[in-house]
Amino acid sequence: MSAHPLFRPVRAAALAAALVVLCGLLTVTSAGPASAATRLSAPVLRLSVGAEKVRATVRVRSLQPMSARRVGVCARRVGGGRVDFPTAWRKPDASGVRVRTARGLADGRYRVWACVGRGGTLRRVGERTALVVGAGGRRAADHGAAAPVGNLRHWRQVFVDDFRKGAGEGTFLRRYGRWSAYDGFNDTFNGATYDADRLSARRGLMRMRLGTEDGVARASAPAPVIGSPWQGQTYGRWSVRFRAPAIDGWKTAWLLWPDSDNWNEGEIDWPEGPLDGRISGFVHCLGNPTENCGYVHTSRRFNRWHVATIEWTPQHVDLILDGRRVERTTNAVPTTPMHWVLQTESDGGTPPSGSSGRVLIDWVSVYRYRG
Repeated sequence: MSAHPLFRPVRAAALAAALVVLCGLLTVTSAGPASAATRLSAPVLRLSVGAEKVRATVRVRSLQPMSARRVGVCARRVGGGRVDFPTAWRKPDASGVRVRTARGLADGRYRVWACVGRGGTLRRVGERTALVVGAGGRRAADHGAAAPVGNLRHWRQVFVDDFRKGAGEGTFLRRYGRWSAYDGFNDTFNGATYDADRLSARRGLMRMRLGTEDGVARASAPAPVIGSPWQGQTYGRWSVRFRAPAIDGWKTAWLLWPDSDNWNEGEIDWPEGPLDGRISGFVHCLGNPTENCGYVHTSRRFNRWHVATIEWTPQHVDLILDGRRVERTTNAVPTTPMHWVLQTESDGGTPPSGSSGRVLIDWVSVYRYRG
C-alpha cells in the first residue's frame, strides 16, 4: 500500500515470444461485423527479424462463430504505406489457428498487429506493436516488445512511455516531466528510504537502483503523472513490462492507491512480491482494507520479462500476467479515483547491506475506461 508522499501511510499489501526481436501478447476483442462483436481469446503475435526477412507467427482463437476466413499480420511503415504480410485462408475457431508468414521489410520503423478478415478487408485485433528493422533493431532485441500504441476497445490510451531519452541518476525527473517519485521518507517497513535520484533511463529502459549507500538502504517508487501529480482516475487499465534480478531483501508493491489517502476506499497491488521470489497480487476489501477480498499467487518469478496489467471497471478488477487473466474480483471494486505507483521497497526490514541491483522497466501504458 502507498500514498501521496506528503501523507505516507505506506503499507505493503502483503502484510499479512520464441522471440528474437519482439513478442507482443495481445488480449483483445476483434472489430468484427457490426452485427456481432466476436470475442477473440488472447491472440499471440511473435516476430523475429532475420538477415533478409521478418518472420511472424500469429495464433488466434475464437470463442464464438465468426465469418472471418483470413488470418494474418498487418503492418504499416511509420511515415509510409501499407506493408501487410501474406495472409492465410484459415477460419478462427475454438481450438485456435496458427499462421506463420514472412516478408522482406526495408530498414525503418513499423507498426504491426494481428488481423483477421474476409475477402480483401482485414480488421485489426488488439494493440499495435512497434517493430524496428535495421540498425535500430538492436535496441528491441535487448528487451523485447515495444510499448503498445493506440486505443483498445473500451479503453482510451492516455499515457505511454518507453524511455527513449537517456537520463542519468539525479536527472530523471527533470528529463521526464510526466513522472514523479517518492523521495526522502521511509518505506512501508522502515527498512529503506525512498530516493528519487536512484532513477535513470538508458537504452530504452527505466532503471531503479536498489541498494545501500552511506549506511542507508535506498528504495525507489516512480509514478506516472496523469493530469496532476498524485492525482489518478476512476477506472482504467495500467500495464508495465518489467524484469528484475533476484535481489535479497527487496520487493515490489506496485499499486493503485486512493487519491484521498483513505485506505478504506481500496488498494490494488499488482505485481507484488520479493524480488527473489514469486509474483503475487492483492485486491484489498473496501472498508476493511487489512483483509484481501481477492488475491493470486503465481509460479512466475521476477527474473524474466513479464507484462503485468490491472483492468479496473465498474464491474470488476482483473489482474493479468503476460496476456492471461489470473484473478478477477467483483466484490471489492473501488469507486473513487486512484493513482498508480511503482513502489519498490524493502521486504519486511532492512535489506542486507551487500544486496543491490536494478529493476528494469521496458515500458508503461495507461488507459481510461470508456465503457
